[in-house]
Amino acid sequence: MKRKKYIKLLFLIISFQMLMDDSLSFPGNLIFNDNNILSLSQQASEGVYACEIGGFPAGAFVRYYIEAIASNQFFTASFNPERAEHDVYYFKVNIKTEENFPVVINEFMASNTKTIKDPQGDYDDWIELYNTGNSDVDLTGMYLSDKLDNYKKWKFPDNTIIKANGYLIIWADEDGKATPGLHTNFKLSADGEVILFINSDANGNSICDSVSFGKQEPDISSGRYPNGMGNFQKMPPTPGFENSNFSSVDNEMKGHDFYLSKIYPNPINDELNIEIISESYNYLNIRIFNILGEDIFHHCVFVGAGLNKLRFDLSNVEKFVNGLYYLSLNIKSNLIIEKVVRTK
Repeated sequence: MKRKKYIKLLFLIISFQMLMDDSLSFPGNLIFNDNNILSLSQQASEGVYACEIGGFPAGAFVRYYIEAIASNQFFTASFNPERAEHDVYYFKVNIKTEENFPVVINEFMASNTKTIKDPQGDYDDWIELYNTGNSDVDLTGMYLSDKLDNYKKWKFPDNTIIKANGYLIIWADEDGKATPGLHTNFKLSADGEVILFINSDANGNSICDSVSFGKQEPDISSGRYPNGMGNFQKMPPTPGFENSNFSSVDNEMKGHDFYLSKIYPNPINDELNIEIISESYNYLNIRIFNILGEDIFHHCVFVGAGLNKLRFDLSNVEKFVNGLYYLSLNIKSNLIIEKVVRTK
C-alpha cells in the first residue's frame, strides 16, 4: 500500500555573494509558491541564510526565488535568479521514511459514541497501534499528530512499550494529562484528516506510518485488512483485536449472533461468570485486556444455541493486578466490550 508522507522543510540558502554589496539590504526574502514570503536570517557561517517552510506532501514541487532590497533612496530590488519574473528555482519534496518499521497504525475511530469507554468513562476517539514484529518496541519519545505543520504534536511518555505482536490503544481526546491510559492532546475529526506516527528526535523524526481519511461514520472504525499490512477499510470496531474482513459493515452491521445477559461479580476477584444467549452453535472468544490494550486473559470456548452460563478461574492469571480492565466477547462479526474492575 502506498502511504502518503509529509515533511516540514528546513530550507538553507547558501552563499548569495552575487547579491551581496554595500547597496543591498540583507537579510532578504524568499518568495515561494504564488507569492508566499518568508524572511531570511543570517546563520553563523558567512554568506549562509535560512528560513523554514511549512509542510508539503512528498512529491510536491516548490518554486522559489530570492529577493534583496537596496538601501538607497529607490529601494531597488535584486533577484536570484536574475530573471525571477520569468524563471525561478524549484525542487521536488522528498522525505525520509522508515522502511519496514514494525509498529503500524492499524485501526482508528473518529466518531465513538457508544463503542468503548476510556478509563475515565468517556466515549472518546481512539487510535490503535499494532506491533507486527516478534520483539517488544519502545515508543519512548515518538510522536502522534493530526497536523501536517505540527508533526510533533503529542509525545509518547517514557517507557511506553508495545509488546511483540501486541496492540496499543491511544485515546485521542484532548486530555493529554489524564491518567490512567494514553491520552493525546488532540481529537480526530469525523469529517476527515490525517494521522501521523513519527519517529523520535534521536531518529530524525522520520515518518513510521501515516493515514489520510475522509468522513467517518459513528461507531464504525477504519482498519487495515489484512491485519497490520493491508489498505484501510470500514469495519466493525475491534480495538485491541486482529482486524477481520467483515462484509456486514456496509449493511449497517445488521444481525446479531449473541447477546450478553450478565457478567458477575463485577468487581472481579478470582472468579468470572458470564451468561450469554447465542442464536446458534458458535465459538466465543473471550479476552480481558488492560487500558494499554495488552492481553491479560484470552480463551476460546464453544457455546450452544440458547442460554450459556460460563465460569472462569482467574486466580492464576499473571499480571491481573487490581485495576480497570476491559472484557471483550466476540462471535463472528459481533463484538461486545464491557468495563470490569479487578479487586482482590
